[in-house]
Amino acid sequence: MHKEPILEPIAREIRFRKTTKIIKKYKKPIIIVDLGCGPLAPFFDYLKKQKIKIKSYIGIDPLVNVKNKREKEVKLIKPINKKIPLKSNLADFVVAHAVLEHLDNPQEMLKEMIRITKNKGKVIITTPTPLSKKLLEFLAFRLGLISSREIKEHKNYFNKKTLKRLTDGIDGIRTKHEYFEFGLNNLLVISKIGEREKIRNIT
Repeated sequence: MHKEPILEPIAREIRFRKTTKIIKKYKKPIIIVDLGCGPLAPFFDYLKKQKIKIKSYIGIDPLVNVKNKREKEVKLIKPINKKIPLKSNLADFVVAHAVLEHLDNPQEMLKEMIRITKNKGKVIITTPTPLSKKLLEFLAFRLGLISSREIKEHKNYFNKKTLKRLTDGIDGIRTKHEYFEFGLNNLLVISKIGEREKIRNIT
């Protein structure tokens, strides 16, 4: 089995902790879609450890083995095109940890994530900032402490302004942004508030 670079699980836990803090506020059993869940869907295991009540967890990733035996509430999907293969207004939460930076067309994927989210549900995204680029490349290519494959695949780095640009023109959402990890990472939370209401400014 391939051994993971030493800092990967630490970075992953920081992202998971940030998004779970939001999810914990929801007390009912949740339907959650994890976009870019990875081969083993570690976020599901993290949520269970945090005692989050899960009605259904749907993990989507090109690298998942859909034949893996998992808990009954887990469904793993290998995508075959750019459209998320799920019905509209399905999920309480749609999460994407360190995914947006890998995409050729992040705006289209963002629209898809919003589409499958229920009214009053949330899309939660983490993605690195331009400030992190040189550091990530040094840690990956010089020191081997994080995945060089992942960093090579980065196509975009975002800040508050460029993330806001991705949401321009999308009606029925409210957005909130913050930086974490000393400005190296973004947290973007998109609340779906109904198709009749227009986008509010990022706060």
